[in-house]
Amino acid sequence: MVRKSIVLTALLPGAIEDSDAFEQGVAAFREEGYSVVEFFSPFEMASKRGEILKKYGMSSVYLAALYQKRKGLSLCAVSEEERQYALTESRRCIDAAKEAGAEAVLITSGLYPGSDNEKAAWKALENSIEELCAYAGTLRILLEPGDRTVDAKQLAGPTADVVKMAERVLLRHSNFGLVMDLSHIAQLGEDPETALKLAKPYCNHVHLANCILVSGHALYGDKHPLFAEKDASYTLDKIKLFARFLFAGYAKDLTVSIEIIFHGTDQTDYMQQVIEEETWFSQM
Repeated sequence: MVRKSIVLTALLPGAIEDSDAFEQGVAAFREEGYSVVEFFSPFEMASKRGEILKKYGMSSVYLAALYQKRKGLSLCAVSEEERQYALTESRRCIDAAKEAGAEAVLITSGLYPGSDNEKAAWKALENSIEELCAYAGTLRILLEPGDRTVDAKQLAGPTADVVKMAERVLLRHSNFGLVMDLSHIAQLGEDPETALKLAKPYCNHVHLANCILVSGHALYGDKHPLFAEKDASYTLDKIKLFARFLFAGYAKDLTVSIEIIFHGTDQTDYMQQVIEEETWFSQM
């Protein structure tokens, strides 16, 4: 079974704080046949978000990664004090996810510390993920690899390295998995088909996302523009091909997400533009 998902608070950032905007977005994408919402909200609003999601019969993933990046948290920190702080704050995200009735929490690794500290950072990250998996209980912990040198500059990181760690973690924690993101794969300079196939044993969640890697471009980096955006790494037709590849049997119980970040003047209008551009996805 393939579930369609929308990374809602990237597309509608006002929905982070505004419950009405959140419900408007949930209702719109439910109407389009989506069944999963990925979102971040302030911790104290998580329960309200859960009520809205339940009202529309939507599953959800809580985006701890947004909070981690905003706060500069590094689960891979070599400093034990810094790592423990990142763990404490990440546990707060897990608590909020439970309040919202989410099924999973999406996390990120933290900053790449340089080659001298890379080995220690990978060990710190693995320890952090295992601690979060144990704390999460029935919730899944999903690590989304990011870029190394373009924008977020994360330790995780190159697909081959992430896969090696994922294999070890899954031996001890069945509630761990990877979320592969097409934009991040492009920013890593990797071939998307190769990366997706390599991650397949550990991944049943993929973000369809674009990026622009033209130096000096206003949307350079991890800005997740519209799929049809000029100068983007993938054409809309290429993204459609990836979607067909995924829907054809990439993984059991697969979730495929549309992730486009708001770049406009009116969020409701921009959301409608995305819905229209991605009508093909709704019809899959």
